[in-house]
Amino acid sequence: MNAVKKLALSKLFLYRSRYIIGYGALMLIFIASVVAASFYAPEGLSAQEVNNIQATNQLNLLHPSSLAVTNLPLHLLQLASFSIFGVSILSIKLPVILLSIVTSFAIFFLLRRWFKSNVSILSMFIMLTTGQYIFIAQQFSSNILYVLYSATILLFASLVFQKAKYSRLWKVLLAFSVALSLYTPYFWYIILGLLLVALIHPHTRYFILAKKNRLSWLPAVIVGLIFVSPLVYLLMTNPAFTSQILGLDGLTWTINSNLKSLLYAFIWVAPSVIDGQIMPIIGTSGLLLTILGFASILRHGHTARFYMIATWIVLAAPLLVLKPQLTTIITVPMFILLAMGMETLISEWYSLFPRNPYARVTGLLLIIGLVGVMSIGGIDRYINGYRFLPEVVRQHSVDLKLINKSLKDSEPAMLVTAEAGKPLCDALTKYSSKLDYVEAADAGPGKVYVSRDFKYQNSIPENWQLQEILVDGRSQEADRFYIYKISQQ
Repeated sequence: MNAVKKLALSKLFLYRSRYIIGYGALMLIFIASVVAASFYAPEGLSAQEVNNIQATNQLNLLHPSSLAVTNLPLHLLQLASFSIFGVSILSIKLPVILLSIVTSFAIFFLLRRWFKSNVSILSMFIMLTTGQYIFIAQQFSSNILYVLYSATILLFASLVFQKAKYSRLWKVLLAFSVALSLYTPYFWYIILGLLLVALIHPHTRYFILAKKNRLSWLPAVIVGLIFVSPLVYLLMTNPAFTSQILGLDGLTWTINSNLKSLLYAFIWVAPSVIDGQIMPIIGTSGLLLTILGFASILRHGHTARFYMIATWIVLAAPLLVLKPQLTTIITVPMFILLAMGMETLISEWYSLFPRNPYARVTGLLLIIGLVGVMSIGGIDRYINGYRFLPEVVRQHSVDLKLINKSLKDSEPAMLVTAEAGKPLCDALTKYSSKLDYVEAADAGPGKVYVSRDFKYQNSIPENWQLQEILVDGRSQEADRFYIYKISQQ
């Protein structure tokens, strides 16, 4: 009778597809959350996002020297987004949103590779509802690249060295990920470190260098060389670009101050805002699970998981001490440790009651409750923090939204702004037929938008007649643009 019941249950579509439905629903919720976050929480663009647009503005595919910018793949995606959709908050953030979806799938398959389905789906719920990850997934910055490359390199390396099916494809994708990661500062150091450790370990050294395996690496080597060759050319023709890729100038040797920043980023309970991001990057419950996972991995030092994660953390630790802003370089290892903590929690509870189904179900319900509280708390912390924390709101501007709305049914106009707003204005005027960026002295008759910063830093000519003031909904510095009419002299 029991066998018949199990057979009937297995034929139920919902039961057989429970994990697929769960993963699909989770990804749809995440995509909707990221798109909504890009519009509403935080609302607008940070100064870092505006400054990053400057690198996109200088790209010109007809002039290879203009491509000497760090994080080139990300800026090329933004250039394509601008060319197709124009300049808006969504088109600015769209490349990061797309990459965050790819990153989420990579982390999902990595967790599926290393853990059971129940552990991976619970860990994914926690990860995708963490304020740190949602913020990274909608902010146009290089942060998403550190998470993306970490996830793809670990995933494809796992598939390759565990001799998964379609190994040649995984080798090619590993080479592709490694090649693109070299366009991002500091990844050369991580890649060299991983390669050195792989050559030291006898198993991986044999797998890479054995004569019978060399031919299978050939397509991967060719793909890697194809995508690295533009970088080599740019480095040879632009010495300053070499310094930017190495990233040595960005390191700071104020160790005490850097350690204090790391304390605020990971451990400090009271919220603080650093570069528009709310710290700490992980909640107390998540941190405790991560510590539990770290303790678990130390007990199983012979496993491949230990070897890969320990190597990555050891390589990343000096970078974090010298540049504490690089917390995203260990985001994926931290999520893996969190999953290990979840796995340990479940297995330890089950080991206490190996034959008691009621205790096992009770433990499972408690763990699901813990995950639910962590997920809801993460979303609530993100929404309320990034929408209502004054320090965060002040660091994000809705100027682009105001201009686009005003220009929608308006005549062509000119734009005058201060130095800080030029990257955004250059992009806006380049892809808009209704707006031209001009210096104040060169403004001719017609309608002109003047930014708040420029107005308070300079005197406005007498023949400029004020027509309208564009304001946002904030209590301070709400006057964002002044619209003037310049008459014929």
